[in-house]
Amino acid sequence: MKSTSIKHRIKTIISRIFPDYLIVDGRKTGFSAITFDDGPCPGNTERILEILEKSNIKATFFLSGEVAEKSPDLVKFIHSKGHQLANHGYFHKKSHVLGRSEYIAGVIRTHNLLEQAAGEKIKKVFRPPFGELSLGVVISLIKQGYQYAMWSYDTCDSFVDTDAQILEHVETDKPREAEIFLMHEDYQHLASALPDLIKMLQKDGHRFARLDEM
Repeated sequence: MKSTSIKHRIKTIISRIFPDYLIVDGRKTGFSAITFDDGPCPGNTERILEILEKSNIKATFFLSGEVAEKSPDLVKFIHSKGHQLANHGYFHKKSHVLGRSEYIAGVIRTHNLLEQAAGEKIKKVFRPPFGELSLGVVISLIKQGYQYAMWSYDTCDSFVDTDAQILEHVETDKPREAEIFLMHEDYQHLASALPDLIKMLQKDGHRFARLDEM
């Protein structure tokens, strides 16, 4: 409860002082966004990309530098399919574990890795592992041009074991309009649920865009 309260206060501070550097939903445009964390994941990523292509949807992929460094061709493939490459830090750890300097260095290192794989400049969009918001880190990264992107709806794929449970959660806890959906690229049950999940959301009126289009 305490950490949630602190995170809320930091979000409020950022949105007031740096309103253009924090994305929490898609209400400005009316579009929703499908976002994936913790990739790339060979085998699963390609499966997700195929599903997105069949659905004519562009998504945003928050990639971990430590993983992306091992699969630069897969990062390039995601980019070539028209999806947005975004930054999820180098190590999937909180800033107090790594220390502020190493944490920030990891974000910069990851951005450089993604640009190298893409073969061009990309927008500096960062989602912190675990959604952690440390005010000192936030201010430092914003000063370096990074935009923070959070989420407004968790599909709970991290908390269940089957595709049916994901679908049941989304059916029961109906998303609102213009959500930013949190999903995880490395879960097979998420990939299995994705075709029906997209159909469900489209039936409810959701239109999708990349975060940099919102």
